[in-house]
Amino acid sequence: LPANPRIVLEGIDISIERSLLVDAPGGSVELIGSRLSTSSSTGPAGSITLMADQVSVDGGSELLARGLAGGGLIQVGGSWQNQNPAVGQATLTSIDPGAVLDASAINSGDGGTIVVWSNTLNPESQTTVAGQLFALGGVIAGDGGRIETSGASLQIGDIDVQAWSSH
Repeated sequence: LPANPRIVLEGIDISIERSLLVDAPGGSVELIGSRLSTSSSTGPAGSITLMADQVSVDGGSELLARGLAGGGLIQVGGSWQNQNPAVGQATLTSIDPGAVLDASAINSGDGGTIVVWSNTLNPESQTTVAGQLFALGGVIAGDGGRIETSGASLQIGDIDVQAWSSH
C-alpha cells in the first residue's frame, strides 16, 4: 500500500506575491524552522494555505501574509468557519510556541484573516494553538482583521493574539 503523503518544509524561506498552497491529502504537512511569505507592494497581501490530515508549524517558523495596503489570508488546517469547500479540513493542527502567523496591513488597509482549524465535526480532531497571531490594521489607516481558532478539541496556551487597528 502507498504511504500517506508527507511534506516537510525544513529551513525553507519562500516569498511569493499571490498565493501559496501546500497540500498533502490524507497525509501531513510540517513546517520546521521555515518562513513562508506572500506580500504585495500595491494592494493587499496574498494567501498561504496549509492543508493535510495533520498540519504542524513549529516554534521556529513564520507564516507572513503582510501587504502595504491590506493584510492577506493564512489558512492552517481549514477555512473560515469551514465556508470554503476547496480547503480541506485537518484532523490534527498544531501551532507551537514561538511560531508567528502575521496577516497584517503595513501602511494602510485592514488586517487580513488567520484561520487555525481542525474538523469540528470529527470528535477525534484537535487544534492546539500557541505563538503569535497578528491581523493588525495599517499604521496610517485600516481596521484590524479576523482570527479564528477552532476544532472539536481546542487547546490555547502561550498565545499572543492581536487583531486591532494599529493607528
